[in-house]
Amino acid sequence: METTLQEMLKRRPGMSMLQLKRALLVQQKNGYALIDADIATLELSQPFTYEYTRLSSSY
Repeated sequence: METTLQEMLKRRPGMSMLQLKRALLVQQKNGYALIDADIATLELSQPFTYEYTRLSSSY
């Protein structure tokens, strides 16, 4: 799914860009998401591809 940080923040009221970037980094590190861009340098309107790789809920 192609998206931007700006679109993701619109769906998460109250979350800062730094909090979102940290959450994306954790998801990427733990193997829950594939992201085709360097999260640290992403700008608000820069498009990137974000895909879930597996369920993130624990059993």
